[in-house]
This record gives sequence, structure tokens and C-alpha cells, in this order.
Amino acid sequence: MKNKVKVWLNFDFGFSADYENLYYFLNKIKAKEYGDTLAYFETEYKKDFIKSLKKQLLNEIKLKKNDRIYLIIMYKEKLLSGFILGNQKSPAWQGFSQKENFNILIEDI
Repeated sequence: MKNKVKVWLNFDFGFSADYENLYYFLNKIKAKEYGDTLAYFETEYKKDFIKSLKKQLLNEIKLKKNDRIYLIIMYKEKLLSGFILGNQKSPAWQGFSQKENFNILIEDI
């Protein structure tokens, strides 16, 4: 592959999401599994790669309002990332810790 792009696709879907078509899509592109919601694949980079991938996902998967897809892309030694569907939310762990002074010296470890 001349213009190879490496893609990590993270999906955050609800319980009643269209997993069947998502898994069909991931299988079709020969994606590898890296956890329950992370897939990796390599493909040839073409102009408007991200727009094309987003269009393909929207055509093949019945997405719901809160479904999200986040990409991490490595192309020509550059790392790019961002949501192509959905947005960032407040983390589930927000508010679980108290603010403390975490200044730990390396010698203490």
C-alpha cells in the first residue's frame, strides 16, 4: 500500500445499538479487535479519507442520537484524532476523587 493509513476506531454505543451492522462493517474491512469497543485497521489513504469513512459508516450502520465514534489515525508519521460522530462527554469518573496534592518525588516511588 503506497499511502497507508493506520486507523484505531473507538465506538461508544448504547445497549440497543446496531452492533450487527457495525460488526459486519468491521469484519468487511478486516479490522482487528483491541477490546470491546476498539478496532484497528489499515487502508490506503485517499483524498477526503475521513469524510468518506464517515459517509460509509452512516450508510451502513443505523446510528442513534448518543452514539459516538472516535478515530485515531497515523498517516505519514503524524497522529491525528477526534470524534467523527458525536462529541466528548463528561467522564464517568468525574467527582470521584478529592483534590489532593499529588506532588510525589521520584525518590518516593
